[in-house]
Amino acid sequence: MKRLLKRLLKILGIVLLAIIALMIIVPYFFKDDILTQSKKLLNEKLDAKVEFSDLKLSLFKRFPNLNIGLYDLTVSGKGQFESDTLVRFESLNVSADLLSALKKNIKVEGIYLVKPQIFAKVATDSSANWDIYQSEPDTSLVEEEPEDTTESTTSFRAALKEFKITDASIRFHDSTANLFASLKNLNYTLKGDFGADSSHLEMNLGIKPVMVKMGAIKYLNQASINFKAGIDANLEKQRYHLEENQFSINGLTLAFDGLVEMLENGRINTDLALRTNKASFKSLMSLVPAVYTKDFQELETSGNLSLNAKISGYYKDDIYPSMDLNLLVENAMFGYPDLPKKVENINISLQTYFDGVNNDNSVVKLDKFHFEIADSPFDAYLMLTQPISDPKIDAEMKGKLILENLADAIPMEDTKLTGTINSDFGVKGTLSMIEDEKYEQFDASGGIQIQDMQYSSPDLPAKVTIASCDFRFTPQYLDLKELQTKLGKSDFSLSGKIENYLAYVLKDGTIRGDFTARSDYLNANEFMTEETEEEETEEEDTTTTELSVVQVPDRIDFKLASHFKEIIYDEMEIKDARGTILVRDRTVYLDGFQMDLFEGNMMADGEYNTQDTLKPKVNFNLSVEDIQMENALKSFAVLGKVAPILKKAQGDISLDLKFLSNLQQNMMPDLSTMNGYGELRSDQLVLGGSEGFNKVMKKIKLADKEEQTFRNVNINFLIENGKVIVKPFDVKWNNMKMTVAGSQSLDKTMDYLLDINVPREKLGETADKAYDQFMNFASSKGVDLEKQETINVKAKVTGSFSDPKVAPAFGEGGESSVKEQAKEKVKEEVKKKVSEEAAKQAQEIISQAEKRAGKVKEEARQAAKKIRQEADDKADKIEQKAKGKNPLAKKAAQATAKKIREEADQKAEQLIKEADKKAEQIMKEAREKAEKIKEEG
Repeated sequence: MKRLLKRLLKILGIVLLAIIALMIIVPYFFKDDILTQSKKLLNEKLDAKVEFSDLKLSLFKRFPNLNIGLYDLTVSGKGQFESDTLVRFESLNVSADLLSALKKNIKVEGIYLVKPQIFAKVATDSSANWDIYQSEPDTSLVEEEPEDTTESTTSFRAALKEFKITDASIRFHDSTANLFASLKNLNYTLKGDFGADSSHLEMNLGIKPVMVKMGAIKYLNQASINFKAGIDANLEKQRYHLEENQFSINGLTLAFDGLVEMLENGRINTDLALRTNKASFKSLMSLVPAVYTKDFQELETSGNLSLNAKISGYYKDDIYPSMDLNLLVENAMFGYPDLPKKVENINISLQTYFDGVNNDNSVVKLDKFHFEIADSPFDAYLMLTQPISDPKIDAEMKGKLILENLADAIPMEDTKLTGTINSDFGVKGTLSMIEDEKYEQFDASGGIQIQDMQYSSPDLPAKVTIASCDFRFTPQYLDLKELQTKLGKSDFSLSGKIENYLAYVLKDGTIRGDFTARSDYLNANEFMTEETEEEETEEEDTTTTELSVVQVPDRIDFKLASHFKEIIYDEMEIKDARGTILVRDRTVYLDGFQMDLFEGNMMADGEYNTQDTLKPKVNFNLSVEDIQMENALKSFAVLGKVAPILKKAQGDISLDLKFLSNLQQNMMPDLSTMNGYGELRSDQLVLGGSEGFNKVMKKIKLADKEEQTFRNVNINFLIENGKVIVKPFDVKWNNMKMTVAGSQSLDKTMDYLLDINVPREKLGETADKAYDQFMNFASSKGVDLEKQETINVKAKVTGSFSDPKVAPAFGEGGESSVKEQAKEKVKEEVKKKVSEEAAKQAQEIISQAEKRAGKVKEEARQAAKKIRQEADDKADKIEQKAKGKNPLAKKAAQATAKKIREEADQKAEQLIKEADKKAEQIMKEAREKAEKIKEEG
């Protein structure tokens, strides 16, 4: 018996060792297969760069299932998101049934994400970095191949029972909306049996902290979110019953239950009820960041709160479920023990109904909004109906806010707030009354006045003071009678009118404004602040600190007549700046803007155009008089980019520059798209150690250190796709006349020709003797040449600005150069008369061709204008005919009119394009003929 027991134990030990050995060895039989399948699947499905350090398989981790783990997994974007990491996991684990793996029909039962970090980003062109899934190719025209049913294929099948996320971190940045959100410590668990026909699902979500910021306002800060759900799911029929679900944010908890089911024809039916569960007014206050962040536990509150909503109906195409939401706050109060005043008698009654079938039946009704601070009441009312067909509004706001009382009731650490805001206005009527100019039927009166307001905070660079502001309401417009404000030492005043404000708010109308702005002193440097590195690291995306494209808002037509007596910006001191600024069609225009800048004068016209978010454009015409080169480069950085040699120049200049260019996303010009022309003038410019010019001096045998001072500079230049072409210009240098012409490219290479009249004595004794000998030789041949006191020397400058290459056009200067020029002088005398006659004939050919080409262009443009006018008349009639009809008919008419105009534009553009091509051919043939005559002459 003893021997038998010993043998059994021995056998059992061997079996256990064998099982353990198999658990260690078996996974490696499948590792290569699973690794190959994983990489293949990721490469096929994702348009992204996917990397991971290792793939491990284990039977111990989730026995008896096989655990497949990817470690240090990262997914990076492509294109403009190439430098961004979309997703990073510490590990991604998949639990699979072992027997199914042995049969190569892997059944997934669990997915586990450990410490995922996600950075979701929307660029200014509205493209998203998570849009990496490759669409399926169109196989409709491809003959289907028989399905391969051999056992060599490994497949995956979902039989999910658990999905779990541990300690996730998510950041979201939408550049189009200036929105940033941060979610940390996100933990999520979903349990159930997705492989069954029906199952009970349990969901648990917890996140803390949560931060949501839009612009400068933090709507959520250090908030916590929890969500618990129980769902009875009929997975076969796609019916989901929600039971005992709770969603809480900070102290506010909402309970909801109901049904969601997928119907035929793609419809989604919804029947949900939402309500507060044991809610208090304090729970509502927890949603207010300014209140929630300081001493919230000590906050004293009272009052009743109820919030309920019902969502019912189905979703498909343009049909949505209807929603009825009600919020009621009765006799509430809050106050802090350490502050002398309380906010009392808070009453809110809000009913919102959205009709998902007929949106025009939707209603927003704020029946009551009332609170009091130190016996000072504030009331508001709003009723909005028929929002689609003809928005009808009835709104009032009345109350006096004494800002000192507000600061005594709500904690504002290190913040000072004084002054008064008095509101007493109302609007009542329909949008059609305004559109039909029936102003007597629309009631809009009252206004908002601000007096002696002062606000200082650590978040602001300087104290803000509003001495007075008077904003009045009328049916036709909003009248800003007076706004006088100061920020630190800077002052600013604004007045004007805003028209069409109701159509802008209630529909898709364009708001129009006409303002006058004045300032005696504006220090823009006071507005520039930098957040600390610690704050940025905690709360916001710090992947870049570059400027980004600023999208000019749509549906705005503003005119601002401005006069600023003194502006300080960076190192620039601008005085007497005046002109008109226009904002319309997603474009900012400068119209006749002029200023005194660095003891000089500047005038500017132009535009900043963001109609195409992907390719914003600038088109400017600048004129600067008597400004130092150093200051010109500070004010117009583009000068240093297109002409780097100017960075070494000193002296006063005048500049005319007209250019247009696309902008990159960091607001810098895309030089490859820059085109324009200009003129630079200066009485005297000094080059500070130009390497290229020093090399020229050495090559033509002048003194090594000639003075690099140039007088009477007048440079005309073209910019073609970033390439600068300098037309020939004369300049005086060290009592010598020099002609310069050439070009330079985006890669900073150059190709210039210098033509210098050098006094004979500067070339040395040898050259002077050679010149006299050749003059005597010419006389003996019957050619009488006037003796020249200067010698013409040419030099070609190539290479780059950092490494210029210089080669004289005739030998190495000196004697060789003198002989070459004497020969040229003889040839010139012989050809002079013939050349003059040929030039006249060539000019006449060009002149006649210009007239013919101009006539072809003008006739085409007149025809194009007629095409557009006829299309506009036709489109206007269609739109006018649809006026007063239902919105669908109006939209259809607008679409038809738009198409008519677009087709006319295309036809007109094609006509102009063909005419320009014909005109260019005329000029090309004329130039070739004229050039041939010149060559023969």
